[in-house]
This record gives sequence, structure tokens and C-alpha cells, in this order.
Amino acid sequence: MKDSIFITGGSHGIGRELARVFADRGHRVVIHGRNRERLKKLRDELAGRGGTCGVVVGDIRGGRTEKNILAALKKYDISIFVNNAGVAGEGSIWRISVPEIREALETNLVAPINITKRIYPFFRKKGGGIIVNINSIAGLEAQTARPVYCATKWGLRGFTLALGEEAKKDNIRIVGVYPSRVRTRPEFTYGMEPRELAEKVYHCVMRTKKTECIVDNRPKKYKKYG
Repeated sequence: MKDSIFITGGSHGIGRELARVFADRGHRVVIHGRNRERLKKLRDELAGRGGTCGVVVGDIRGGRTEKNILAALKKYDISIFVNNAGVAGEGSIWRISVPEIREALETNLVAPINITKRIYPFFRKKGGGIIVNINSIAGLEAQTARPVYCATKWGLRGFTLALGEEAKKDNIRIVGVYPSRVRTRPEFTYGMEPRELAEKVYHCVMRTKKTECIVDNRPKKYKKYG
């Protein structure tokens, strides 16, 4: 059996495609999300394709969910952990509500930090591992009408870079992934397909030693990276 992988926010979008890509290549996958039915459907799909899949249900911001995630890491002997769960948190500062600001900060930044704090000792004891933080191009540049979203993603990038330096001594590789728009919602009329990004993430994580994966798929006149 190849390395086992845990993916937060695995019931749809990028997380779902990551689960499919890793499962198709013989990795055991554990997926997390809030929608139990979507998770079960994906689990059954992967099983039908010959893959094996575990499920953890819960809000990524909850303490019980963190405990269940840690239990799953031990049960399935996870070697790769992907912090993928996130929310949009978009809108000009005078339009976005205080609850929306709080939700974006707690989901996109505080939750991955808290979860990483929980799982880090497991990887230290294990002797190494890989932690992947799915970020955004918005974590590398300022974007209009997205000040809160950018704040969460810039914060996640700082956490990723600083932790990456500290984790070297423990043989733990920290990888930041920075994609441009991915077509994860019906209203997104442009951008790369989730499968395309998932394939690139798989290559970066499993075929290279990189700690940063920038996937800028915008038209040439907007493209800044790669």
C-alpha cells in the first residue's frame, strides 16, 4: 500500500478531485467534510474503482472534529495531510459582514493552524511526513474586492513558510499550493478544472521535493507566475 492521505474539505471541488487522483494511483484516502451524504457518495465511488477510503464528518472549526481527525491519522497511519477546507470570504470591506469576516478567518487561517498543531506531534513521532496547505494566488498578490480573503491567504502563506523552516529538523515537508481560479462553483465561467489542479498537486507532492506549487492558469495578459 502506498502512503495514505487525509484531505479536509474532501466532499467537493478541489478536495474531491485530490481524493480521486490519489485513489486512482493506489493511495488509501481519508476524506473530511460537513456533508455526510457527499462523503459517503465519494467513498462508494472510490471503492467501486478499487480504492479504499475513510470518512470523517464535522465542522473543521470544531474541537471534536480535530479529535476525530487525529484519531483517523492514527487509525489509517496517514503520511500526507492536506489542509484544503476553505470559504470564499469575498466582498469589499464595506459590504462583507462581521460574521462573514469571522467565518473566513476561522476557516481559512485559524482552523489549519489549529489542526496542524494537533497533528504535528503525530508526524514527529512517525519520523516524518508531508503537510500540504491549499492556498490561492490571492495569497501571493493583492486583489480588489477581496481584502479579507487575501488576509486569510497571506496569513496562511506566512504560517506555511515559517513552519516549513521549523519542520525541516523533524523531516516534515510543508508544501504551499497557490492556484489561480479553479472552477469549483457554477458561477465560475473561467479557470482551470479541479482535476487539472489535482493532477499538478499530485505531481508536486509525490514526484518532486518542492515546498511551493504555483499554478497560474490565467490568460497571458493577467498571468504573473510560471
